[in-house]
Amino acid sequence: MPQPSLAPVMEISETAVRDQLADRMWRGMLVLAVVGIPTSLVRVLITGWQPLYALHTAIAILVLLVALYRRHLSANVKAVLASVLPLGVGLPALHALGFYGAGIAWIIASCISTTMFFKGRIGALVIALELLVLTGFAWAYVRGALVLSIDTNDFIRQPQAWIAVIGATGIVTAAVSYGLSIYSASHAALMDTIREQHALITHQATHDGLTGLSLPHLARDRLNHAIQRARRDQSRAALLFIDLDDFKAVNDTHGHDAGDFVLTTVAQRMLSAIRAVDSASRQGGDEFMVLLGGLTTVEDAAAVADKLVQAIAHPMVYQGQALQVGASIGIAVFPDHADSVETMMKQADSAMYQVKKSGKNSAAVVKPQFLREAPDTL
Repeated sequence: MPQPSLAPVMEISETAVRDQLADRMWRGMLVLAVVGIPTSLVRVLITGWQPLYALHTAIAILVLLVALYRRHLSANVKAVLASVLPLGVGLPALHALGFYGAGIAWIIASCISTTMFFKGRIGALVIALELLVLTGFAWAYVRGALVLSIDTNDFIRQPQAWIAVIGATGIVTAAVSYGLSIYSASHAALMDTIREQHALITHQATHDGLTGLSLPHLARDRLNHAIQRARRDQSRAALLFIDLDDFKAVNDTHGHDAGDFVLTTVAQRMLSAIRAVDSASRQGGDEFMVLLGGLTTVEDAAAVADKLVQAIAHPMVYQGQALQVGASIGIAVFPDHADSVETMMKQADSAMYQVKKSGKNSAAVVKPQFLREAPDTL
C-alpha cells in the first residue's frame, strides 16, 4: 500500500506556525515601540528636534495600530511589516547620526526578522539589498556627500546619547532573542505535529479503518518475525485462521451497519481474549488471523482458539436486537506443521476449511491428511 504524502500536513502546519510567530513578534514590537520611542526622543535634549524623531513617532503609532488589529491581518502582511518597520527606524538614524546612533542595530534586527519569516531566495535578496543600502550610506559619509549636523565629540559625552544607544541596543537584542526563542519553539511544535501526523498516517496505512486491526501485509510481516523468534528461542508460534459463521445472514437481514457492528465487536473480543504480545488482523470481509508467539505446546494454541470460539459466539445486542455469529478456526503451528509464512497460512486455511465442512463454530489443528492448499473459495 503506498504511503500517503506528508506534504499537505507540513504546508498547513508551517502556515499555522508562521502566523503564530508573526502574532507573537508583534506583541514584542508593541513593547518595543512603547519603550524604545521615549528612549529615542531623549536625544532631543542634545540634538534638538530632528525629522528623524517625527518619523520614529509615526512608526511607533503604526506599530501600535498593527499590534492592536493584528488579528485582522494575514500572516504575510504581519511578516512583511515586522521585517520592514525596523528599517524605518534604522535607515533615518543612519542618515542623521551615522554609526553614532543605533541605526545599524535596527538593520540587523530587520535582517534577522527577514530570515525568520522568508526563506530561500527572497530572504537572501532582502538581506542583500539591506546590506547594499548600508554600504551606500558608508560610501556617502566617506565621500562627504553626507555630513553630521552635530558635534560628535560633544554628542558622545552626553549621558542622554548613551542612554538612547544602550536602550535601543538592549531593546533590539531582547526583541531578536524573543523572536528567535519563538521561532525555535514554533519549529519544535511543527516537528512534533509532523511526527504525530506521520504516526497517524503510518497507522492508517497498516491498520484496518473499521476494526483497527492490522492489515494483511503487516500481519505477514509479524508472522515472519514470530517464526524467526520461535526458531531462535526453540519455542512455537501459532497462526489461527478465523472465518465467521452466519455473517452473511446478519448482513442480509439487518443491513451493512449491523454487519460493521458485528465486525468491530468481534475484533474487540479477539483482542480481549489474547495476550498483549499477540496480535490480530483482518484479512478482509469476515476473515481474521490471530498470531500467537512464545508457545510451548500445540495445545496452548488450541486453548486460545477455543477461548476465541466462545467469546465470538456470545450474542451481541444491536439496536435492541440480539445478533449472533460463530467462528470456524484453523490452527497451524511452527515448527510442527510448517516452516514458512506461506505454508503456515495455507495449512491454517486448510484446517479452517475442514472445520467448515464438519459443522462450523469450532477450532481444529491441521491434520496430516489435510496438509494441502485449501480451495480458493469455501
